[in-house]
Amino acid sequence: MFKVVVSILFAAGAVVGLWNLGWFSTGAAQSLGEPGAAEVQALPSFRGMGAIGPSVGELPLNNIASETPLGDSHTIPPTWLPAILANASASARPLLEDGVVTLDERNSALLAAQACTVKRTSGLDGVVTNGLMGFPGAWATFGGATAQTHELLLAWSAEHQACVVEYFRDVASGWSSAESYARIAPRWDAIATCMRSAGASVREGAEWNDLYEASVRFSGGADLVYSCAARLPQ
Repeated sequence: MFKVVVSILFAAGAVVGLWNLGWFSTGAAQSLGEPGAAEVQALPSFRGMGAIGPSVGELPLNNIASETPLGDSHTIPPTWLPAILANASASARPLLEDGVVTLDERNSALLAAQACTVKRTSGLDGVVTNGLMGFPGAWATFGGATAQTHELLLAWSAEHQACVVEYFRDVASGWSSAESYARIAPRWDAIATCMRSAGASVREGAEWNDLYEASVRFSGGADLVYSCAARLPQ
């Protein structure tokens, strides 16, 4: 029997409400008779939690308050906020309602999801979680797990994904939305300029839905907006 190694990485999507459950791969590692992986590691600390990081088993399942803010925050685009809130989990919604996601909130949500995973998978003997990658940090994520069988790995993955959905997915989406908007908005502006040059009426600050609707009003279909979009450099 072989150990199975999994690495699951999560990232917020570039479009509101989308999120990516990363890829996991399996491969033979070492036999069960050889030295096993280390026990579940303690999470490192981040500013505001003190000098010593708690064990994942000791972390509460709600948001972890930090006495010292990390001084970084991302504002959710106002036009995207309603959609994010409408699809947010009960745990994430209170953090998102003000339209701002701080780095403390992101770190706390990540820790809460990790703690939830450890708690919900504690009965899966032969599974070792790999902690967090790049923590603390703006793009810290989950390190996956090591399991003795593929079936154990799938059981762990299902519980882990449920914890990520409840505690981390929507906070990470809110955190990333500002960067996503900053990348996408200039392209929308360029499409709008192209459409206006063709005679279509397009409002300032138009987003994709606005551009699509303007194209339909102008020509009865989406040909204009897609034609302008195709002219943009990739």
